[in-house]
Formats: sequence, C-alpha cells, structure tokens
Amino acid sequence: MLELLEWWDSLESSAKTDDENAIPSVDDLLTRAGAKFKFVFDYGDWWEHTGKVEKIEPLVPGNKYPRCIGGGGANPLEDCGGAHVMGQVIHAIRHPTDPQNATVEHIVKNWLRKDWSPTAFSVEAANERLDKTFCDAPPPSDASLNEDKGGVA
Repeated sequence: MLELLEWWDSLESSAKTDDENAIPSVDDLLTRAGAKFKFVFDYGDWWEHTGKVEKIEPLVPGNKYPRCIGGGGANPLEDCGGAHVMGQVIHAIRHPTDPQNATVEHIVKNWLRKDWSPTAFSVEAANERLDKTFCDAPPPSDASLNEDKGGVA
C-alpha cells in the first residue's frame, strides 16, 4: 500500500502549485520507520485500515509501481455493508447451517465464488491487478529518481 502511495505521490507532484494548496506527500507524512497511519477505503462502508512503515527504501529503476510486496487475507467485499457484514459472511461460510445466516445469504450465494476464502491472498494476483489498473504508468527510470528520496516500502 505504501509503495502505491509513493508512486501516486510522484504522479501528483505536478498538481502542487503553491504552499497553501499543496497536497502533502507520503514522504512528508511518513518520514521514518515505525510511523503509523490510518486510511479509509470506501467511505460508504467505512473500511478503516491501520498501517505501519516497516522500512524506507529507494525506488528501483525499472520496477513497476505500485507493487505489492506482501499481505494477507481476502479483499473486503465491495459494498457489502462494512466490516460487520463481512464478519457475518465469514461466519456463514464457516457455519453454513446457522439460521442467522439468512441476512447475508444473498451475498454468499450471489457474490462469492465457490472456492472463495477469507484467508486467501496472493502477491502475484495482487500485482496482476495493480498492473491492469495502472497499466499506463511508466516505471521509474534512473533519470526520474532523486538519489536522496527513498520510496516507502
């Protein structure tokens, strides 16, 4: 996620026109290993995530950005109703005969593949999705990188 933010910040740098209206960069906000942050995904369902900078490394010329370097668990289900409903879906998968599953039965039957697992995660699959989403973004070159500026990993 942080590499995504660093890459996005490099694209947005041209939008910073003056100090008063400047968009803070990831480098400005997360300046050291150990820094913690929160971000919200999907303001309607309010998926709140907490992160921590583990280390800061330079961007590598020729690498595609953004890129996933690790993770765990399945993506949140789009527009399912938030973490509470996601918990009900996971319960329904693990306990399929529970009568309380009726409230999320339509999600389990219509939204999920038969092999869906809340614990499934693949770095390769995540990077394939990032490549498709950001296919027009060129990888950084030696000339585009400032030697003193590192990427957040």
